[in-house]
Amino acid sequence: MNVPAVAAVVAAVALSLVGLLIAWRAWRGGRRRVPAAVAVLCAWGASTGLWISAFGAEIGTALAFESGSLLALAFLLTRSERQPARAVRERPPPQAMAGKRPARRWRAVAYCLLAGPLAFVAALSLGLLVALEAPFQEQTRLIVGGLAVPSLWAAMIVATIALRRPGVTTLAFVLATGAAAAVVLGR
Repeated sequence: MNVPAVAAVVAAVALSLVGLLIAWRAWRGGRRRVPAAVAVLCAWGASTGLWISAFGAEIGTALAFESGSLLALAFLLTRSERQPARAVRERPPPQAMAGKRPARRWRAVAYCLLAGPLAFVAALSLGLLVALEAPFQEQTRLIVGGLAVPSLWAAMIVATIALRRPGVTTLAFVLATGAAAAVVLGR
């Protein structure tokens, strides 16, 4: 590995980490969520570009997905808390929690349907689109398309929980599914 490739890898990891930190700060209650989302996508896009420039399109794309996932996992593990056993005993009994049900049950049902089957269909259609249309060799397309489905589904579940607007999320999932279906069926 030559010096420019090592520099690209270090910069790619740094950009992935910066994107992760921006996403975390926006999640914690920042008011500027849209600019933060744009900054995260730009950082992760630049990181993916650096991975691709260092290792080529086939290996670089896989390394970009993998490094982002590993960084996110490490970040989440550093933020986890362990509560002492006595804190469990101090929780209020279930009767005290009975009056704190969600005001609208339909919203909980909508989130379950949105994060479950609808997000899965959207992720599956986008994975199929990658498997059929990506500019890689056939074996690589199939592997990347198949491995993208769980990551996309997880991202869509996170978007469902984070956005708190089921209508907008549903529209985005339906549009993604429709666009992927139009490209795949229009072959």
